[in-house]
Amino acid sequence: MSNEFIQAADDARRLLSGFRAIETVAAAFEKAGSVEQARAEAEAALAALLPQIEAGKAALAEARVQAKAVAAKAADVEAAASVRAAEITDAALIEANELKAAAASVLADAKTQVAELVAASDRSLAVATEARNAVEAETMALQAKLDALKAQAAALLA
Repeated sequence: MSNEFIQAADDARRLLSGFRAIETVAAAFEKAGSVEQARAEAEAALAALLPQIEAGKAALAEARVQAKAVAAKAADVEAAASVRAAEITDAALIEANELKAAAASVLADAKTQVAELVAASDRSLAVATEARNAVEAETMALQAKLDALKAQAAALLA
């Protein structure tokens, strides 16, 4: 009988081992079911998000188109601004050169007038000096005559 008990114990162990294997298989089925359910939920969530993703892609494409349009417009504005700035700069340089030439002309005229005035002043000074010298010479001649007349008058009175 002891063999039967040992045999029964072995059978019970094998049965227990089989039950454990069944439990492992059941746990695997449960996990597979959970994974399948999670996959189904993920697919449903993905299906719900696909329109939003597509809308986001479309919005991104539109934003890129608009960004390119804005960049092109900015480049056009920058080019026009550069051209206008060059035109303004050129016009300012031309006007500055014209003003510089006019100022140089006025300065040259002023120098000529000053030179003419100095020359006229020199001539006037020479004429005035000559006239003064003539008056001085005449005054000296008259003084000499006066001294001579005084000497004559003194000689006559003496």
